[in-house]
Amino acid sequence: MVTEDIPPPQPLLDLTGIDQLREALTSAGYTSTGIAARLGPAATAALARGDQRAALRATTGGDPLSTLIRLFLCAQSEPVDAVAEALAPLPLPAALAAGLVEQHGDNLVRQGVDLVAYGDGWWVVADVPAAARPGRPPPRHCPASSGSYGTATWPPRSPAGGSISWSATRRS
Repeated sequence: MVTEDIPPPQPLLDLTGIDQLREALTSAGYTSTGIAARLGPAATAALARGDQRAALRATTGGDPLSTLIRLFLCAQSEPVDAVAEALAPLPLPAALAAGLVEQHGDNLVRQGVDLVAYGDGWWVVADVPAAARPGRPPPRHCPASSGSYGTATWPPRSPAGGSISWSATRRS
């Protein structure tokens, strides 16, 4: 039996970039609690059903939290300067290089990944659904679905010193 190791996926950001992204998300209030407080119960429920209209109405302020909600939850293209402010201290060129966001037109940026708040200190990052980007190459990572978010709730988390790298093997 021959086994070929498939190399594990490479992280989108280095440890410094991850810390900068975490700081940007938490300081903006891009957490489950912060998003729900900004949107209110009706818009939060509508967004869970895929209806973005109320969320878009609730996020016209241009502040970092509004920008992040519009960008990652409502899949809207946002002005480059607003996205750079919302992601600071993570530099926008680093976010672009990592594929978190992508240039869309002359002065706009759109989501490059799904970035969903999961509680108040965790985020789920997944590929943008293929249907949202016709003609886009296949995902580099695992797409997330409502089932994925549900699975993430079990088993209970406990503090860990690092993360696990998964690799797959193929048998011939």
